[in-house]
Amino acid sequence: MRYIDSPELEGLNQHLSAVDLGNRVVNARLEAYTCRPYKEDKRLLTEINGQFESSNGAICNSPLGSMRLPSTRKLLSQLISTLNQSFVDYDFSAAKPDDFQRVSSDDAALAINMHCLGPLEKLHPDLKERFWHTLDDFIDLNASDIFQYVPNLDSDVFTLGKLFSINFFIINRKKRRLVFFACAAVSGMHAINSMHRPMETMMDLQDVSEPDDDECVSSEEDLGCRNIASSWLGSVTVVDGESSAAV
Repeated sequence: MRYIDSPELEGLNQHLSAVDLGNRVVNARLEAYTCRPYKEDKRLLTEINGQFESSNGAICNSPLGSMRLPSTRKLLSQLISTLNQSFVDYDFSAAKPDDFQRVSSDDAALAINMHCLGPLEKLHPDLKERFWHTLDDFIDLNASDIFQYVPNLDSDVFTLGKLFSINFFIINRKKRRLVFFACAAVSGMHAINSMHRPMETMMDLQDVSEPDDDECVSSEEDLGCRNIASSWLGSVTVVDGESSAAV
């Protein structure tokens, strides 16, 4: 997998990085990768194949699907490779299938809107609409599968001082593209004390946590988020471990 230089996504990142909202600082980014395997990706896939080809049935069942299937093992290698390239100071090669989960398009869009785009609209009123239009043009959201990184807290090295974090992988197999979206927030005081740290150390790789009271949205706003999710991402139905996107 290789990083794709996208001026359109970089244009969005300019409005997502290190945004000071007063009581907290939000750090988010979009990164695009080609799903074409390279030398290091093939090596990782070989290791994963060796691990699960000799595993029993109980171990082979995972949130990603049956690890007996070559397609599922390839998916795991793509998710791990993305993390390794996005957070170059860390090695995620030991990540397990249970550290990831398939998520619905509604849930992914709701989390992104609630935790990131909604609060940032105070500074950039058109950001939410621009974000979804740009992302859809780049990867075709209705034809994509979405996954989330949800590691065990004991193995998570990015937990210090975070208010919340969300990390999603959007994969379009036909286009052979993957977009990684990461967003985290720290308190304003913690951000001041951490200004010397690179962006990677400001990002957490945890499951979506409950927002603070001032981050919560009203029922009307919540409905609006779900309408946007349906409009831009469609709905994903999981059938026998596989998902299909409805337009």
